[in-house]
Amino acid sequence: ETRSDSERNHLVQLLCHFASMQRDSGPDLRSALNPAITTFSDCIVISFPSSGLEGVEERAYYALGLLSAYVGGFALDAAENGLLIRGGATLGPLYHSGRVVVGQAMIDAYRLESQISIYPRITVSRSLSSSVGSVGHHLFLEDHDGITHLDYFDNMIRRTSDPVGDDGSTRVL
Repeated sequence: ETRSDSERNHLVQLLCHFASMQRDSGPDLRSALNPAITTFSDCIVISFPSSGLEGVEERAYYALGLLSAYVGGFALDAAENGLLIRGGATLGPLYHSGRVVVGQAMIDAYRLESQISIYPRITVSRSLSSSVGSVGHHLFLEDHDGITHLDYFDNMIRRTSDPVGDDGSTRVL
């Protein structure tokens, strides 16, 4: 197995693991914000249902917290395999069911990732950062170039210090 084969196998395992993390529904806020997760090529799409987010600043805040946890765990796993991540996060219309993802939010997130992120980071749209108001300002960082991005580094650090769950399995916090 060559180095490139090994790197590709690590990436495939990482994407498969991440895609399997979609939560089962239940009666709490976390299940009301159950994300859809789809992977294709080296891309991951995570979306939260708008019905769980409409008009409630705290729910948008909670969804961003979940996103930060997912991304932090994934970024750590990727970094351990020599990979860095970048992406875009936004609000907007999106159809995301099974392997079908289509809508303006996907186009906007792709634009953020391909044209704005440039460096390894998850760039956040203005609409998303303003959706959580002042309660969520600590979820974001602003880089030297003025770009706002998701602060998932605390989740990476916590996972590094406690990488094993109660059942002995590796977990994403």
